[in-house]
Amino acid sequence: MGGSLRKKGTGVPICRTIRIGLVGDPLSGKSSILTRFISNRFRFEYEPTTKNIVGLKSYILDEVAIPVTVEIWELHSDFNQPIDVAIIVIDSKLPINEIQDYYMRWFKEAQNYFWNDIHVALTKSELSEDEADKFVDRVTDALVLPGNRKPFLTSASSNIGIFQMFKTIISQKMRGL
Repeated sequence: MGGSLRKKGTGVPICRTIRIGLVGDPLSGKSSILTRFISNRFRFEYEPTTKNIVGLKSYILDEVAIPVTVEIWELHSDFNQPIDVAIIVIDSKLPINEIQDYYMRWFKEAQNYFWNDIHVALTKSELSEDEADKFVDRVTDALVLPGNRKPFLTSASSNIGIFQMFKTIISQKMRGL
């Protein structure tokens, strides 16, 4: 994310672009997250995706009043993209030990491309609030996430956590965290 926050000499905010890459195995929920965030829709029928897809969304981030364009990349094969933030998408129905292995495999892949800002989205979660908190704590204990981060618990089908996840990530990126 290069560039200044205001046009030189005008004080007018310029639009920032943040590129977010979704990575994970087939059926993990990458397409559903992208579709829910970009167009607020969910498709119940599965359509395999075999190539990289990008979705764009522009809005003004409330707390900084700066226009932001977010490029969400669903990455499948060509990972050589200039990504600002990587989100490892993990099916929450996997056993904890498989979540650990899955995370480490994708974490190493992200590091191979020098993507250093890495988050985790646990998908397909239909847990009660109490169960969800306990599950996130168990997964957090099992994974060693950078910067003491916690995974985001999401469900594209029931529209849980998707917009909050992106808002949190974008806000952190805009503040340089």
